[in-house]
Amino acid sequence: MNNNYLLYLTVIFIFVISYLLHLEEYYVYVFIVGLAVSVMAGLRITTFRGVSNSLAGAGAAEIGVATGFMVVGKLYGIPYFSDIAVYLLLLGPIGTLIMARFLRGGIAE
Repeated sequence: MNNNYLLYLTVIFIFVISYLLHLEEYYVYVFIVGLAVSVMAGLRITTFRGVSNSLAGAGAAEIGVATGFMVVGKLYGIPYFSDIAVYLLLLGPIGTLIMARFLRGGIAE
């Protein structure tokens, strides 16, 4: 998990530096690339680790995708992208809790 923190700090650092250098056109694209790397890291954790880390990796990937939808929707003026992001952020944790309950011992208990 320490690599995830390093990844997030790198994305934040790139975002802040590009904002301070007044790269208004490019810092959004750098941010989207950082989100893509974050989603890939979440998917890697999901596929190569244990059950609890898989759920955490799926949650991290979901947050990256939802944030990407929000940024792209605001950037290009697509209003339904924010709706998709809100649905992902609301239904994702519910699905994660259901899967955690199911994997822990079943829903019928």
